[in-house]
Amino acid sequence: MRMEWGLRGAAALVIVAAVIVATKFKPYELQLNPDISKQFVSFFMGLAAIALFVERAVEVLVTPWRGKGAQTREVSVISVQRAVKANLDLTKAAVLAPDTFFALANELTTLEGMAKNSAEELAKYRADTQRIAFVVSLAFGTAVSLIGFRALDFFVQGGEQTSLAAHPYQLLLFKGLDVVLTGAVISGGADGLHQMITIFTNFADNTKAKTRGD
Repeated sequence: MRMEWGLRGAAALVIVAAVIVATKFKPYELQLNPDISKQFVSFFMGLAAIALFVERAVEVLVTPWRGKGAQTREVSVISVQRAVKANLDLTKAAVLAPDTFFALANELTTLEGMAKNSAEELAKYRADTQRIAFVVSLAFGTAVSLIGFRALDFFVQGGEQTSLAAHPYQLLLFKGLDVVLTGAVISGGADGLHQMITIFTNFADNTKAKTRGD
């Protein structure tokens, strides 16, 4: 709950800061690239290729590090689940003496608790692995963006350097935001970029169909 309120507070702070900057400093209004529709697919396919490259690099680095731990926990979960099944099968197989029945019932309760703990430990380990992979992927994506592969610049007519040459502070802010956003997009993987391309191409096809009156 605290984290949720913290995120809301951060978002509100960013909005307030943006309004203050826009009101006080009157940043130059950028114009959209008129060739977006012609270049969108090819540009973001290239970015998707970079994201796929980063994705594979992260997999190669993280899997040997975390894979063995995940496999060990998976084996533990399967072993306990089999023990639970064997206990149930034994209980149903024959009429047991009361003492034996209660002993099996108590053992079953213990085994079910172990199964739950093993499953929770495996889920936590996988969640930690996902967080590690995300951090590594974000670091790589940001580094790739820093060396010159930028997405936000694509949307600006003439590029950031041409449009914001007379506005150095705005250019600096634009570059910083471009690095952060592009790094985040690349770290999200190739699938997200392919979805963007699919949405754009579907929209373009529907627009053409309406224009032709189909």
